[in-house]
Amino acid sequence: MTNRYLLLSGLMAIVSVACGSRGNESPVRPEDSTSPRIMIAEHIFAIHPLHNPERLFEVYGPLMLYLSKK
Repeated sequence: MTNRYLLLSGLMAIVSVACGSRGNESPVRPEDSTSPRIMIAEHIFAIHPLHNPERLFEVYGPLMLYLSKK
């Protein structure tokens, strides 16, 4: 049991040293862009097939056609 704790603590020490930050590197910071960001909205519709597929097409078909044109 003691060997297991020693092994675990040794591994944790190695990982913490390996993942430590290096003093000569500057941290990554966000940069502001000079051009405006273009955002395009994408909507995904999923209809649960609880009802008859023909009825679903009748109900949601016109809505999908309307949204597709915009």
